[in-house]
Amino acid sequence: MSLGYLDTLLGDPEARDAIHTLTCHQYSVTNSSLFRWGRRTAQAGKPLWMSEWGDWEGRGIKQAINYALKIHQAHRVMNSGVWCMWEPGFLFDENLPSRLTFTPSLPVCYSTSLGQRPSDSAICHHAREHRLAIVSKDADFSSRAMSGSPPPWVVHLRFGNLRARDYHALLARLWPRVEALLPEHKLICVYADRIESFRY
Repeated sequence: MSLGYLDTLLGDPEARDAIHTLTCHQYSVTNSSLFRWGRRTAQAGKPLWMSEWGDWEGRGIKQAINYALKIHQAHRVMNSGVWCMWEPGFLFDENLPSRLTFTPSLPVCYSTSLGQRPSDSAICHHAREHRLAIVSKDADFSSRAMSGSPPPWVVHLRFGNLRARDYHALLARLWPRVEALLPEHKLICVYADRIESFRY
């Protein structure tokens, strides 16, 4: 939400009275902008929550420091009473092995959690709502990724059938490169001998 829209919303007595809490995200904004958000919501007598920030790129101590800085910024600059971490991750299609033998640095969930044989549309909707990267061998997801902007991102596994041990070994070897390409690349194609990616 822009500051102009916030002013319009709070300037309407009926809309202002109907609002209990205001929320905003913390992506690509300056301290000055965040400060104005905090000041204007305080003037309106409304609590402000920072409802989403996540770190695709940081790992280990770097990621921990990034989160600490963002929490500090939200509470000291925005005067936010609540800070919500969003952590990106991967949604594996049901046609892939359900248990990985290696541990990605980002969370993993499976489309089977959406019910029996969820449709492609249902998988895309869930991934969009939760800002996930879909991992699949289904070319339909690649087509969707190329025709729009993320979320969701798509990791298309474009290699033939492998024995389970070889499948897990290949993913374990290539996965750090896959994660390094997110979130700047909306489609990542993983072959047995290479990775191709497409920016948005």
